[in-house]
Amino acid sequence: MHVFQRIVSIVCVGVLTALAPFVSCSWAFGTELSTSSLSGIRGVTVMIEGSLEKELEQQRFTKDVLRGLVESQLQDAGITLLTDLEFLETKERPMLRIMVYTLKHGDGYLFSVTAQLLQYVYLIKKGQDTTYPAATWSSPGVIGIVYDPEDLRSLVKEEVEGFIRAYRSANP
Repeated sequence: MHVFQRIVSIVCVGVLTALAPFVSCSWAFGTELSTSSLSGIRGVTVMIEGSLEKELEQQRFTKDVLRGLVESQLQDAGITLLTDLEFLETKERPMLRIMVYTLKHGDGYLFSVTAQLLQYVYLIKKGQDTTYPAATWSSPGVIGIVYDPEDLRSLVKEEVEGFIRAYRSANP
């Protein structure tokens, strides 16, 4: 690897690491409060966010394919997928957001993967009675480099497994 490529790699990983707090919107993971926020949720809707390299999309690693994989994994775990109407009629509007960002580097891909549960919450301010979406649970996320898109699928699956474990602990 040339010196220039190493520098670019280090800068890219640094940028992804530095942006993680801003992309995540919350550090609500691993706490009793974040897990208890899952209590009583009867289901979720799934949203895939991020940017995927065109080369990955040509290998059937698209947001739609990822959404299908995540939804299947949740259904296999017994977690209900809300229809659009059910989602809108649910006061909390629980949405499992999977964020996947990739950047081509040589033969591999720099990546960042995080799972978050967004719910509508009340903002406590004088004179306001409005709800806003907020991350009430988040996986720690993973950042690194992969050479095979299947490895990236596995990492997404692991992040969703973290959500499933937290959901089950809050809803035995």
